[in-house]
Amino acid sequence: MKKYLIIFLIPIFLIPLFTFNVSYSEAKNSTIIDDFILLSLDFSQNPTQSIEFSISNDLFDKCSMNENDRVGFVDNLIKKVDTIRTEYLLNLTLKYIQNPIEEYKLNKGVVLSQVVYNETLSIVGFKIIYNGFSAFNYYNSNGNSSNLKNDGNIFINKYVSKSIFPFCKNIVLPTGTETLAQRYKDIFISTANNTDYYQKISENYNPVFVYDYVTLGNGITSNANYEIKNGDYKHFIWTVKEENISSNPNIELTLTIINRGWWFLLALIVVTILLFLLILFIYRKEVYNFFHLIRLKMKFKK
Repeated sequence: MKKYLIIFLIPIFLIPLFTFNVSYSEAKNSTIIDDFILLSLDFSQNPTQSIEFSISNDLFDKCSMNENDRVGFVDNLIKKVDTIRTEYLLNLTLKYIQNPIEEYKLNKGVVLSQVVYNETLSIVGFKIIYNGFSAFNYYNSNGNSSNLKNDGNIFINKYVSKSIFPFCKNIVLPTGTETLAQRYKDIFISTANNTDYYQKISENYNPVFVYDYVTLGNGITSNANYEIKNGDYKHFIWTVKEENISSNPNIELTLTIINRGWWFLLALIVVTILLFLLILFIYRKEVYNFFHLIRLKMKFKK
């Protein structure tokens, strides 16, 4: 149970990177989302984090970009996202230096993919893949105290955890403090620097920010916009429009665990009581005569 709770807390205390998958595309197709930036944490196999930027044809059309412009923009975006990858690589390296453990070293305990462009999905991004949960916890444990609250009882434990939407978290830059959402949007727009369509990109790029947490869905509920079942796993997907980032929306997850031992004990007690009452009812005359005889004996003794 302890390991399960740790996994449950991960999306609450980290600003993860995420992986795009077919299930999210189902949610995308059911809504009006042209451009989005996706963070995802996937426990369906080896723990995987990634960050991905979509590039919609609608945006290209609004900016009157020809084919050469589009190719050039994608190439430049790959370079921009690669700077983000380098930052994460540096952070992982510093984590390892602080407490070097051979089995967790880079390219063994954790591997960063190259930044790639998925032409089919029109997405630019990269992944961080860990060789297991222990490696993930080694790099991402930050020592924060848990805000996990148990609102249950002896029969049902209900752990509720709340946190701010990851893109709303502030990061410190040499130029000042800004939200992660604003920084990633600026990185995307800066891809068009020194181009004829820079102004149009600035005016028309309004991404939806998406957080996708993938884990075993049994016993977990949330306030996510979408919950999509994928085999034994479930995608909890939050989507926030740019204009709503300033409201600091929350992520809420609830893990419900049934204490079967207490339920078994309660059932045993109830059955025992019912059995006793049934026996008492069946042999009520004999019981009455028994206690009546005892009262008579006590009366004669007096």
